[in-house]
Amino acid sequence: MRQLSSLTRLQRLSLVNAEVESEELGFLASMPSVTYLRMESCDAPPQGLGGMTWLRHLELANTPDCHYRAVEWDMLAVWAAQLEAELAPLTHLTFLELSDLDYYCPRWPDAVAGLAELHTLVSQTLDKALLPPGPYLDSLRRVVLPMEGAAANVRVLTRAAQLATLELTTWCWPADQLALEAAQPFLVVLWWAGRYPSLRQLRLPLRGEPMLSYLLDAVEAAQRANPALQIITD
Repeated sequence: MRQLSSLTRLQRLSLVNAEVESEELGFLASMPSVTYLRMESCDAPPQGLGGMTWLRHLELANTPDCHYRAVEWDMLAVWAAQLEAELAPLTHLTFLELSDLDYYCPRWPDAVAGLAELHTLVSQTLDKALLPPGPYLDSLRRVVLPMEGAAANVRVLTRAAQLATLELTTWCWPADQLALEAAQPFLVVLWWAGRYPSLRQLRLPLRGEPMLSYLLDAVEAAQRANPALQIITD
């Protein structure tokens, strides 16, 4: 792994299923050319991640990976505190994804609030966690969240004056016309999207699903309320 340190022009690095310890990745903290870092199902994030203040793009998914190993409960709290501390100095991030970290970090780290250059914020799994208020909302242009996560955060997202794109991921589709409770997140998001003036694109995970009448009515109402809004189903 340390052989990567010789790649002095390396700009993008993706690590998937990397069975390495934090110390073995510590060399990344001395590679300012790396502005894009993606880690998925890795044993640990790099030691000194917070020192990589030049990072613009960071994706952390299931890292540290503890799905197939025994982990002491107190380690989960340690990892959550480390993530909070390591994110705080990364103030130049324009893209941040935190997915499948719920086992040790079931909420958005407070440090996200200070990422004042953030353009894109992504989580595939934080379906009920509330986003923190903060300066990052002033620069935010694109958000990707589970349907329930978006519905829970419409009040916070209203403060994101430049938000143009909202993409929704997983959602448990209501089985029939009586499943109104299950459809509430969908209805909340559509109602909000129709009244949020800067929003230009709403992506919904509905391809191949039957559009029940009251849901179709909600889509049409949102488009009438916000004629500039493009609603995409995929």
